[in-house]
Amino acid sequence: RGAVGGMAPAREGAEGAPIARREGGNDSSSRDDIDFFTPRAALVFGACMVGALFWEEAVELRVRATEVMFGEKAEGPVFFAPRRAGTTGTAAVARSELDGEGGAPVAPRVPAAPFPDEADDDDDDFDEETPRTASSNDSLNDSSEDPTTSYPPPGSLVALPEVPEAVGGAWRSLGRVRALGDPPDVTKDDASIRAAAERRAFRGEIIVMVANSRGCHLAANAIANLRSVGIEHYLLVTNTKEACEGMRRARGPRLGNKNEGASWGVECGWTSFLLGHPRLETYGLTQGEERADPFRLWWARFHLLERLVAFGYNPMYVDTDVSFRVNPYPLLKGPFANFSLVGQDETGHVNGVNIGFVYAQNARVGGPAHRVLNETISRMFAILEHAPDPVKQWDGGVARGAKEHLWDQHIYNDVIESAVFSRDLRRRSGARLIDPSGNKRQLWNDDEANAFPKNTDWESFEVLVREKDVPLTASGTKMALEPGTFQARGARLKCVGADVPGYKNAKRDSSSNVSSLETLNETASSVTEETFQTSRREIDVCVEPELFLASPPWFLAGWSGVAGDERFRGVRGAWVYDPPIVAVAHFVGALAKQQTFKQLGWWQYGAEAFTTPGLPSLAATQSKLDRKGALGVKRLRAATAATTTDPAAGAAAYGEAVARLVSLAVALGRRPAIPEIACDSPWIKKQPGAFLGIMDRERVVVGARCDASGALVAEEETKKNASGPFGGKDGSPIAQGSVSCCATVNFACDEGVVWQVDLDNDPRYKRWREGVRSVDVSALPRVANEPDVVDVVAASTFLSDSGLDDAPLLVLDLERSDGIVPNVGNVSPETAETVNEVFYACDRLDCRPPRRPFPTDVDPCRVPR
Repeated sequence: RGAVGGMAPAREGAEGAPIARREGGNDSSSRDDIDFFTPRAALVFGACMVGALFWEEAVELRVRATEVMFGEKAEGPVFFAPRRAGTTGTAAVARSELDGEGGAPVAPRVPAAPFPDEADDDDDDFDEETPRTASSNDSLNDSSEDPTTSYPPPGSLVALPEVPEAVGGAWRSLGRVRALGDPPDVTKDDASIRAAAERRAFRGEIIVMVANSRGCHLAANAIANLRSVGIEHYLLVTNTKEACEGMRRARGPRLGNKNEGASWGVECGWTSFLLGHPRLETYGLTQGEERADPFRLWWARFHLLERLVAFGYNPMYVDTDVSFRVNPYPLLKGPFANFSLVGQDETGHVNGVNIGFVYAQNARVGGPAHRVLNETISRMFAILEHAPDPVKQWDGGVARGAKEHLWDQHIYNDVIESAVFSRDLRRRSGARLIDPSGNKRQLWNDDEANAFPKNTDWESFEVLVREKDVPLTASGTKMALEPGTFQARGARLKCVGADVPGYKNAKRDSSSNVSSLETLNETASSVTEETFQTSRREIDVCVEPELFLASPPWFLAGWSGVAGDERFRGVRGAWVYDPPIVAVAHFVGALAKQQTFKQLGWWQYGAEAFTTPGLPSLAATQSKLDRKGALGVKRLRAATAATTTDPAAGAAAYGEAVARLVSLAVALGRRPAIPEIACDSPWIKKQPGAFLGIMDRERVVVGARCDASGALVAEEETKKNASGPFGGKDGSPIAQGSVSCCATVNFACDEGVVWQVDLDNDPRYKRWREGVRSVDVSALPRVANEPDVVDVVAASTFLSDSGLDDAPLLVLDLERSDGIVPNVGNVSPETAETVNEVFYACDRLDCRPPRRPFPTDVDPCRVPR
């Protein structure tokens, strides 16, 4: 195809239209020519040819524009040499507008965004004529089903809900950012980062997230959450191009009279950062690429943050287990406007920052905050490319592991501590090189030779929250925050780097025999005049410190294991309150995170469509079971207050009951619908001051989203819920018609089974909720001489003959079996294999004897050893 990579072919006639000519050059037409070129045929032929030529030209323009925007295809892996903030190449360039013809944007220098009520009505950062990404509010994504004709099938993608126009205010970016085109390698070079930011940023703000293929469902849920508070200026970066393409292709089924299924319009790029680096294998950093410790993605985020600050943006990084309960920008631009770097406080000390949330705003290029990010990347490279050998630990072996010496959270904290105390400190990363036995690491930390600061408490600052600073929720109500003066903790950051006057480099600790404790970022011996002048200019921006905010818990809260007022921690149940008492919630310390999101009502159903199945064959099995419907139970003894007071016995009994229900449901060709645990069950751990007095992080997570009169709730339970502390009524934090329910943590599973909270709330189970049939469990035929074992073949015949086989949701009433789910018998080998397949996919809930919670009652079920 000549148009690609070269000039478009020459065209004859006006405007490139083809001219039909007879051979020999005679312009007179024969009769045959006339018969063929009738006026209608000539018109059709001409239109086709013009369309083909214009298509060819459009393809050429697209290819050329892609090359301009994203550069030529890389011939191999490219490794970025760390550039200290005092060298050339980091200064921001003056911003100019796009050329209007799809040309390359220049590196933007974005001025500090004004406070929303001070912003101009005309937004220079958005051109109404530029292409924009499809919004969930667009009609093309309106896939709401016609309830009389079809339902979205379980597991499918469903349309995102509408976002009220008032949500987001001046920081609403829905439909105001542009698509990335073919998934780009956003870290290929600086031009690629600039191009991606120019398309995805809004008013100089951009939110970075990262995900591998096993985390795409969490990323999708995070994107839906951002959109619910009016935010679309995100940049999702995956570890492979294929993972990004898979997220973009996700589309729901066509329903009713819709021409196409729902699409979430996910925008993403991918990263080749450090891909193929020879030292990754040496340090044992390749195994986590598709697990929970994806080293390349972790470091790609810091690389992006540092570069984006250098280009004049205000970048934010959030983990995909962070949930925005409100749009945070009114607070960030109001009471926190003077803080250049924002993070989450885990320990109450300078060197105890969690990096699930990192935000830089109005940071001076080459200044303290920018240098923190730059130095973090520099130290990583210094370790990764340590010469001549890799860094060694206490036993002489290589310091291997993504969460050891090279963990970005350790290094980032070391750099923050260095910036606060103005000397090179490597407390957390250095400790990973010391023998962990006994108290050797503590002795090393206390050694006077290392000169680690003794007092690392945060400094106290006063911030003023005005009425207009209090942000709105997705429903348009204000969060539970009263205007007034608050104390915030933080620190004054000074510039780090050997080129900064007064900055003290680390000294070699001869007793440790660890080479990495030396200064690893030496100033180059050969300094050009240009580099010197740039360094002098950037040292000038180091004269004044910049402020770091250790976020107060009402702004940024953690589930558990974080500093600050315990009332704001998710583990104490306060996250169920509406309006919310926290602006941003980070599930750090939470177990069974998808289960926990659902208990809180913070999970966007449809995100599961982005999941990579743990067992590929299970998808087909699940689909087959779904077509027939679900089977659940009510009056399950192990899930009610009638059970034991012993936590070990209670957890084991519930686990075995669930395993029996899974076996029975799948054997009857149905999806298991699992009742959750009554929160007044006596074996659940209680703690005064927690929501409903319940705090049992390792066994259950409390929620308030179960239907008080749902299909799995017995009539007497509905009445009790209406009057007791665990049900919704006037003055209760639980919504009217809902009831608290405690979901299992140690048996949590995101595949194969349907939990009660999903059955009650997932729109894809609407058909099941509307087609409930109940049957007494004692009516199911039993195996001869085994009254506790259901004959699966005979039971299937009984259900068919009774007209119950077509019920979308079949609920077994366990009243006559004392709340016990029967075992199954007379199962064919094929059916047994299907049952096993569900348990293979979710091994942690396989509590079929002799498996039980092991080694303790807070663990999944295993065979005791």
